[in-house]
Amino acid sequence: MQVKFVKFLMAVVFAALLLFSPQLAIAASSNGDENAAVIQGFRTAHFAMSESDELKAVGKEFGLDDDAIAREENSLEKTASLIVPVTDLIPESGPSQIAYIFGYSSKKLIHVNIVWGHSVDAGTTAQKLVATANILRNYFSASGYKNVKVNQPVEVGKTLVFRGSDDNGRMVLLVLNATRASDDQGEGGDYETTRRLSLRLSYIENPQNPDIYRIQEGQF
Repeated sequence: MQVKFVKFLMAVVFAALLLFSPQLAIAASSNGDENAAVIQGFRTAHFAMSESDELKAVGKEFGLDDDAIAREENSLEKTASLIVPVTDLIPESGPSQIAYIFGYSSKKLIHVNIVWGHSVDAGTTAQKLVATANILRNYFSASGYKNVKVNQPVEVGKTLVFRGSDDNGRMVLLVLNATRASDDQGEGGDYETTRRLSLRLSYIENPQNPDIYRIQEGQF
């Protein structure tokens, strides 16, 4: 059972590397290049936008009413998020979910997460997620980012597909993840591993010092 799961994880990782070109592994630097990437957010969502402005922009962009956009709060980081369901951001990529995250102190947009996978679409496949990961990696790798890393194993079942930053330290992060959800007994008494797959694309304004709640020194 354990061996089967590890083999599955390795298959996912190597599939993600299938279209990988060795030259993409070279760390890139913009060095003042006029084609250097600038990370401002995602589409109409720009960092430092207020929640009310973002709600209007997202509704207009995706043609959604306010009640189709959920609001969630993170009790640990004390941030708030607007959660938007979308389909086929990339053709045939299937359903995904976008989370627009607003900072604890500023109440402004600081982070955007886009997630594909079983948490959004129970019928997704490894092939579909890997194809989406490859398309995004190839796009970002040619877009003038600096400090680039691609296809780096992070831990068992998790691959850093792409990471890059701009001259302001803002970051794009793409991670492919396969985790074991449970062991289910199939026909004949054999146990099969239930696997949860996900692909997460993040746009991060300040990865080194995010605007989240922290207990200050001396408070306790």
